Amino acid sequence: MSTLPVVAPRADRRIRHWDAVVVGSGLTALVAAARLGLAGHRVLVLEEGRARELPAVLHEPFFLAGARDGGLVETVLRELAVPLIERRRITTEEIAFQVLWPDARVDLGRLPLAAQEWVAWGLCEPDAARSLSRALADASAAELEVLKRSPLVRAPRRGSGPRPVLGDLPARGLPAAVSDCEEGLATLFAAVERTLSNLGQDSPSPEARARLLGLPLAGGARLEGHGPGLWELLRQRVGALYGEFRTLSGRWRLIEVASQPGVECLESGEIWTGRALVAARPLAAIAGAHPDDAPLAPWLAQAAPLRRRAAIPFRVPRRWLPEGLARRAVLVADPKSPLEGANLVSVSQVEDPEHPEATGLIARVLVAPDAPAESYENDVEHELRRLLPFANEALVRYPVERPRWDDDGLLEDPLGAEAWPGTLDLRVAGRLPLYALPRGGVAGLGLEGDLLLGWRGGDAVAATLA
Repeated sequence: MSTLPVVAPRADRRIRHWDAVVVGSGLTALVAAARLGLAGHRVLVLEEGRARELPAVLHEPFFLAGARDGGLVETVLRELAVPLIERRRITTEEIAFQVLWPDARVDLGRLPLAAQEWVAWGLCEPDAARSLSRALADASAAELEVLKRSPLVRAPRRGSGPRPVLGDLPARGLPAAVSDCEEGLATLFAAVERTLSNLGQDSPSPEARARLLGLPLAGGARLEGHGPGLWELLRQRVGALYGEFRTLSGRWRLIEVASQPGVECLESGEIWTGRALVAARPLAAIAGAHPDDAPLAPWLAQAAPLRRRAAIPFRVPRRWLPEGLARRAVLVADPKSPLEGANLVSVSQVEDPEHPEATGLIARVLVAPDAPAESYENDVEHELRRLLPFANEALVRYPVERPRWDDDGLLEDPLGAEAWPGTLDLRVAGRLPLYALPRGGVAGLGLEGDLLLGWRGGDAVAATLA
């Protein structure tokens, strides 16, 4: 059963109604809410207070994968009718990012740069490097076409028809040479996959690996100027398309009112209901946000996220940045150890308007979901000081209060066999119109998976409301 606690309407209760209530404010949630708004539905997005208070740069992805040349970032922004003036702010760069370990500093970027770098660092012979880089670029481009055509999700009403299939969409996968590459190149590929995917512990499928490993070969991209980043752009679209936001800072629970699902804020007594409720965060995380004394639906008791990608902000004067360091870098302390914790740190440079002489650094690291900050932040700072050996006290770390449940850093693995290139079920079993966006199913695709799930999921829920 998926029954929620039933709350009877009363004159002293303030109850507001929308067509859809979206629980969560990450990239997937915002895309889904915008698609529902484009379909003419009134949407409410509920976000955690801590998530809203985070600096906007901590919501931004490490790498704008697929931001140009018909990739999914570019496609989704166009589908959401983001103004052209904002889309034109996306500028391309020769280098996507660097991967650094003790014996190498490899620039990943447009062909033929990648092949030249593999050869220069002794990772591959020239002919093999050219052949493999081109094969990866072609496999990634083919996978993109499959992604754009895939239905990805189904959100049926009870008793509706069978699961949709991909039809003539072919399974692509990896070039055979990837499995046979030398140890150094295998380290490089593993670091790219762990950095760009959003999986907890699983490995990406061959199809997802092909897309991830080919993404840097199109070069880098960023939003130029002082305008909004990707997360803020999507928030603006929701606000422009029949969408509203409310903040959940205290105790709350999922409920049912007059046969509609909704959310009750226990501190204020406010209730927000919708013809559909969309859980855009892991069900285990939403369950963990419920008060201990609030009744919990059995379907919320699902497996917890296995990992979290924590974002840690730093600041350093520009003069201490090493010459040749790219805007985005992946630090591997020991290639022979597991790529998690401080052994795999992704670092992106951001502008710091309050300190124009300095550069902001956002370090991201894979940790256990319940790991205390002090257990990994000092290790991450140690790795940054190895990168910036002369910074000393000039490298400053900023404390942040991390969200409990509304966090794009929560990393899931697929349940069972539900993962790209399969089709994902959105409907939560039961009589109420409850839907969950199963991020774990597209986690192997990283950022593009988040955006695609929001796009297809929003359209599927909108179709059930029509």
